[in-house]
Amino acid sequence: MTDFNSIRDILIRAKEQNETVTLTVNKKEYSGKIQAIGNNHIVVKSDSD
Repeated sequence: MTDFNSIRDILIRAKEQNETVTLTVNKKEYSGKIQAIGNNHIVVKSDSD
């Protein structure tokens, strides 16, 4: 299993490179560009906005 810090590093890299990501949380998908990463949250702006 991948630890949280590794996942966080991947997300930070995706944000820095302005990549589109798709995150699945509780069976709901969120797709777009990462706007912010905090200790307990991630803000994703949808590509369709």
